[in-house]
Amino acid sequence: MSTAKRTDKIFIQGNQAGTQTVEAQADGAVRAEYSYNDRGRGDHIIATWKLDGAGVPIEYEGRGNDYMKAPIEEHFEIKNGRASWKNRSEQGEQAVTGEAFYLPMNAPPEFFAVLARALLKAPQPQARHFCLPAKRQLNEQRRVTSGNTELTEYRISGLGFSPRSIWLDRQGRAASVSVLVFCCAGGTRVSD
Repeated sequence: MSTAKRTDKIFIQGNQAGTQTVEAQADGAVRAEYSYNDRGRGDHIIATWKLDGAGVPIEYEGRGNDYMKAPIEEHFEIKNGRASWKNRSEQGEQAVTGEAFYLPMNAPPEFFAVLARALLKAPQPQARHFCLPAKRQLNEQRRVTSGNTELTEYRISGLGFSPRSIWLDRQGRAASVSVLVFCCAGGTRVSD
C-alpha cells in the first residue's frame, strides 16, 4: 500500500508525450514509472529504490527499455559494507565506508532529484565526491521565482561532458532534470 503518489506529465513541443509516476511505498521504498513516446521511440523505465537516512540509495532495481527500445535491466545494493552494481554497460563491486551514491545508467528523472537532495544533505567536502562508480559534484545554484513558485537550480558535474541542471521546488521535488526538460507543478515541458 502506498503512502504518497504524484504524476508528472511529459510534453514534447507542447504535446503531452508521456508521464512519470513517483510513489512512496509503505515499506520505505520508492517506485517510479517513466515513459514517453517521441515518434515511436522513448524510454519506458520502471524502477524501485530504498534510501538510507542520508538520502543515499542502498538498493536500486530498474528495468524496461531505453530511447532506442534496447532492454534495460539494472541492479545495485549495499550489503555488509560492499556495494555491487550491474547493468548492460558495467558491473562492479567495491568496499564502502560512509555514504556512496550509485547513479544508474538509465534512471527515471526523479532519481536525479534523489542525487541532488543527497548532495544537499551531505556534509562538506563529502558532498563533492561520493558517487559510484564515478565522482559527482554539486557546484552551483540559483533561484527563480514566478508567482508562488520558487525553483532552485543545482548543477551537478561528473554526469557527462557538461554539468546537468536539476531544478527542485521548495519541497525538494524534481522540477527539472536537464536543460532540455522543464517541469513545474506536476507537468514537464521538453523545450526545443
